[in-house]
Amino acid sequence: MNTVILCAGFARRIPLDFLIAKKSHLPDLGPSLVQCRTWREAISKAGIHSRVRFFFIGLLLIAAGARAQVWKPLGPPGGDVHSLAIDPSHPGKLFLGTADGHIFGSQDDGEHWTLLGRAGARQDAVITAIVVDPRDADVLFASARTQDPAAGGGIFRSSDGGRSWRTSGLEGQAVRALAIAPSDADILVAGTLDGVYRSDDNGKSWNRISPEHHEELRNLDSLVVDPRDPQTIYAGTFHLPWKTTDGGQTWRPIHDGMIDDSDVMSLFVDRATPGRVYAGACSGDLPQRRGRVAEDSGHSLRRAPNLHDHARSRPS
Repeated sequence: MNTVILCAGFARRIPLDFLIAKKSHLPDLGPSLVQCRTWREAISKAGIHSRVRFFFIGLLLIAAGARAQVWKPLGPPGGDVHSLAIDPSHPGKLFLGTADGHIFGSQDDGEHWTLLGRAGARQDAVITAIVVDPRDADVLFASARTQDPAAGGGIFRSSDGGRSWRTSGLEGQAVRALAIAPSDADILVAGTLDGVYRSDDNGKSWNRISPEHHEELRNLDSLVVDPRDPQTIYAGTFHLPWKTTDGGQTWRPIHDGMIDDSDVMSLFVDRATPGRVYAGACSGDLPQRRGRVAEDSGHSLRRAPNLHDHARSRPS
C-alpha cells in the first residue's frame, strides 16, 4: 500500500515533493477526486461528512491496483495548513506550518501532532514553506508572509527541532517559497514578491540573484534546486517557470509546453532522474490545474499523464 500526504487549506498549496517522496509513482487518480472543483466537494466524495468545516491534512491510501481513494483526516484540526516538510533521514518525522505562524511536528507519519512553536511574533504569519537541514534534523528553516501585505514576513531558523525560532534574514519581505540545495545544505534560495534571493552560508546572509525590478521574474510561488548542481535553480512565478544554470547570473523562462499566464505553484526535481522536472500550475483566465513534466531538465514541459483539468479560484 502506498501513502500520499497532502496539506489542505488552499488547494494550490499541495507540495509536489510530498506527493513524489511518499509514492514511487503517480497512478491515475480517477475522476472521483481530481475533477472536484472545491476541497469541500473532494471531502464529500472522500466520505468525510460535509459538515466538517475545518481544514485538515489528508492521508491518501492507494492499494496497489485499486482505483478508489480513501481520505483520512490526520489533524491537527482547526487550522489552515500551508506547508509540509519531511525529515529526509527519518521519513516518519513530519513538520507542518499554519496560517497563524505555528509549527507542528509528528514523529509517527502524522498519526499524532505536537505544537512545537511559532515562527515570529505575528499571529497572521502564513508559513509558506519549511525545509529541514539534511545534515541535522534539529535545524529547520521556515519562510513566511503576513496576511497584512504591508507587514511583509521573512525567513526564520530553528536549531532545536522547531521549538524556538529566530529571524534569519529577509525581514519585512513576503517570502512565498523556500528551498535548500540537496547537494550543499549551506545553500538556500527564497522567493519573494520582488525576486529570488540566495544564501550561501546556511541563512546567515542573503543576496538577490534575480534582476532588480524585473517585470516577470517576481511574484514567486515555488522554488527547487537541482539535486546534483546547486547552481541550477527552477523558479515558479504567477506567470511562468524560470531556470538558471549559473546560480542566478542569467535566467530564462520556460515557454515550451506551458500556457502563458501559468501560475506555477509547485516544482519538484526527481532525484532518481534529475532531468525530470515536475510542475503544478494553473493556467488562463478560467484557471485549470495542470500537471506538467519535463524529461529534458526543464527545456520543455508536457502534460503529465492521468491528470485531469479542474478549475480552482485563486485564494486571496
